[in-house]
Amino acid sequence: MCEFSNICGMTGDGVLSFIVEAEERRTNLRLREEQDATYRASLEADQARESQRQEEEERLAKEAAEAERKRKEEEEAQERAEREAAERETDRVRMRPEKVLPLGDDPEKVPDVAQVGPRAMERLDGRDGGDDGRSGSCNK
Repeated sequence: MCEFSNICGMTGDGVLSFIVEAEERRTNLRLREEQDATYRASLEADQARESQRQEEEERLAKEAAEAERKRKEEEEAQERAEREAAERETDRVRMRPEKVLPLGDDPEKVPDVAQVGPRAMERLDGRDGGDDGRSGSCNK
């Protein structure tokens, strides 16, 4: 109540200066509140942009990692295919001499080998070439 009596007891100039100062305080308070609201909105926008930037970086990193993983898989598959082809070729080359060895040398190339013709084979078989009614059995 003391203040009210002081205000009431003031002269016209004192009341006017009190009203002007009160209006300045209200204006300053309103200005601070507007600035705070603008700052908060700007801060939220900055945080949203930062969040989007980080999400984009993470997405690009995942894409790069996936591309690298696929490249390595393809490289490993190619190396495996080349290795298997080389193993098949090695096996094929190794098998070739094993198939040739059991046959031995060609009789035409070996000295002291007699050539036996078809008629000699018949005589060795027990047939003399004549038609005696037998079917080539060796019952003599």
